Parts: sequence; structure tokens; C-alpha cells
Amino acid sequence: MHAMFRVLITVAVVICLSAESHATLVRWTLNDVYFEDTGAASGYFTIDTESTTGLFYSGYDITTTPGIIVGGRRYAQDPNQSNGYNELRVNGGDVEVSIGRTGIGFNLLLRIDADVLNTTNGTFGFLPVSSIDCAAPEPCSAERWFFFSSRSFRPIFGGTVSATAIPEPSVFESLGLAIGLLVIVRKRWGRTD
Repeated sequence: MHAMFRVLITVAVVICLSAESHATLVRWTLNDVYFEDTGAASGYFTIDTESTTGLFYSGYDITTTPGIIVGGRRYAQDPNQSNGYNELRVNGGDVEVSIGRTGIGFNLLLRIDADVLNTTNGTFGFLPVSSIDCAAPEPCSAERWFFFSSRSFRPIFGGTVSATAIPEPSVFESLGLAIGLLVIVRKRWGRTD
């Protein structure tokens, strides 16, 4: 009986140690974000900070509301989209969400004052700090759109984005569960002997 119990403990420890390691997921939430033309943006995007595939996001859903310059849009992950494109790209502190199809497109460029791939907690502003300095869309946090050769943008004038790590089950929880199961099995085997 003792030999069987040692085998079960060994198996439980091996299972816990060989469990797939989980990446650190960080949910970034837009807070009170507003554009120059009175429109607003809300929503979130989730970043996998330990991705080895180059695909750093695991989900996003951001909505912009209509303003004086342009109507609102929804930027959401849609794996079934067959007509056009829908993507999120990360480069340092820049997060770019794009939707569209040939000749027509929208994108939301969030230039965040943090390294998105290496940050797991905190609240951050957008760059540049003064949106009044935005004379062109490239250096600004902005919603941009194009219709064939016509292009325009509306800069973000305020708001923040908050990063919060999404809790993952720990190895200790898994080990505790395995030990609990071993105790139950041990009690059952103890009754049958």
C-alpha cells in the first residue's frame, strides 16, 4: 500500500510540474477617451506578454462614437471576417487596430506612454502628452480613415488606458488539487483493504 501511495504522489508531482505554463495576459481598458471632435472611445484589448508567435493579442473590442468629423466605428476581433481585414498590431507602446476593405479603411492608433508588451499593471496616458501638437496623424493617438486617395484623422484629446493582469491558476493551486485527490483516493483504497 505504501508503495502505491508513493507512486501516486510521484505521478501527482510530475503532472503538476509538467502542466502547460500560462502566458501573462494583460487587459488594457480605455478610460474616458475623447477625440478633438467630441467623439469618444471605449473598450479594451488583451495582450499576451509572453507570446512567442508574434501574435501578441488575444482579444479586442473598442467602440468609437460619432463626432463632428466622422461617425463611430466598432473595432472588434472577428475571426470569421471574410471581406476585408480586421487586425491589431503592437509595436512598443503603439497599438494599432484596423478594419476595412480594399480602398476604404479605418484605424485607431493608440500611442501609449508605456511598453505594452512589458507592462502588467498601471494607468497611462496617450502620446504626445499635448494633443494640440498633432498637426499630422502619424505622431498622434488618433482615429484615422481613408477612402481611396482621401485621408483624414481625428486626434485623441484626453483619457487614459489602464493595464490589469488577468489572474491565471497557479502551480500551487494545481498541486493542492492533486494532493486533495490523492487523499480521497487513499481513503477509498484504505476502505477496500
